Amino acid sequence: IKQLDQALEKNSVYVEQKETRINLLKKMLAHTDNLTDRLKLTTELSNEYQYYICDSAMKYIDESWKLVLREGNANHQANVMFTRIRMLLSIGMYSEALEILKLFQVNELSDSLKKQYYHCSEQTYNYLKNYAIYSIYREEYEQKSSLYLDSLLMITTKNSNQYSRTLARKLKMDGDVNGARKIFNELLEIYDIGTRDYSMVASSLSEVVTDIEERKRLLLLSAISDVMSAVKEYKSLRDLAVIFYNEGDIEHAYHYCSICMEDANFYNARHRSLETAQIQPIINRAYSQKIKEQHHRLLICLILISLMFVLLLASFLVLHKQNKKLNYTKQKLQDANNELYALNRVYSKIVMGKINELKTNSHSTEMIDDLVRKFYQNFDEAFLTIYPSFMVDLNQLLRENERFELLDNNALPPEFRIFALMRLGITDTESIAKFLQYSTNTVYTYSTKIRRKAINKEDFNKRILLIG
Repeated sequence: IKQLDQALEKNSVYVEQKETRINLLKKMLAHTDNLTDRLKLTTELSNEYQYYICDSAMKYIDESWKLVLREGNANHQANVMFTRIRMLLSIGMYSEALEILKLFQVNELSDSLKKQYYHCSEQTYNYLKNYAIYSIYREEYEQKSSLYLDSLLMITTKNSNQYSRTLARKLKMDGDVNGARKIFNELLEIYDIGTRDYSMVASSLSEVVTDIEERKRLLLLSAISDVMSAVKEYKSLRDLAVIFYNEGDIEHAYHYCSICMEDANFYNARHRSLETAQIQPIINRAYSQKIKEQHHRLLICLILISLMFVLLLASFLVLHKQNKKLNYTKQKLQDANNELYALNRVYSKIVMGKINELKTNSHSTEMIDDLVRKFYQNFDEAFLTIYPSFMVDLNQLLRENERFELLDNNALPPEFRIFALMRLGITDTESIAKFLQYSTNTVYTYSTKIRRKAINKEDFNKRILLIG
């Protein structure tokens, strides 16, 4: 099945190869006036078109007929007539084929032409048998088909492929399916896949096997060969569509049936389109199935949308909770800022020499240290509330042997505070120094020290801004 689907995907390639051959023959035909060469080329073109486009095949058969009339060779004329009969059978014009067959005097034909006569006659009655509605006509056509098979066997060289194929068909017609199956199996080993002979033998063999899986395998091989030989007149793919439909594989049934209808229209033989139309219920059933599947998918989409709405509502509630948490953090930062303001006033008094006033308010420098520690504590707590994974994420940006040992005390290392402020959007060195009560030189030293430890120094600052 996979090989057939792959072959169908490459169908345009096989068609292009066939068109290339056809165009080359047309070009050669346009550049030769030799009667013999033109007859050979029109014959090859009619053969290329025989199972591809029936109108074009008939056109070149007509061209060949004009040439053999000019040539005056009776054997060549008979060959073209038999080619026309085979083409008429392909497009379902059985009565027209019979009319031409009546023109021949069998006893006057050479053995090679007799073979064609018996073959065309047998095929004509075999097709009529398959389309016969009433049993009386069906039996008559089957008897005539069987007689012509006998005649064909009598004048065909034994041990030839043609003899084996004719004998297998005769055995099948007489009910000896085991004998027919044995010969068809042997023939299948002779022909190459991608040829018309392989397609027909595989299809014939599928009709004399009892196992459904084996029949399906043979039809798949026949269909693959049809696709590879770029023919548009076939039955294996149509039979496969029915099998897949019966097995419940609507997708393959619909796909193959659609291709059959397209190819039948392309081949432009009305009776082939009618044959495909007989399995039209497959398309209708497949279409109904697809509608159900679409409704099912729509229902799933609605369920997913509903779930997404619930998730959105949940996200809104989480964001609302986070917003409250953020407001709490802002308050913490404000408290830390107030403490920083008080700390700055202490430092101002030191700078301005107001030592006595400072001593009045503090018995020792422990007050200053306590204020600084409390400020850092509040800042760290507030910042890590917003970005709880900041220390771990920043550490991951550093080379493994340069990473900090992080303690579980909810406190940022001094160097990390610089980058914490950068994450908050404060990038000016002087502002950072003022906020943290560091000197600008300390800020520069710390930031440079950390950056040198980075795995990627170039975009280290950008990655800092992406944390959280």
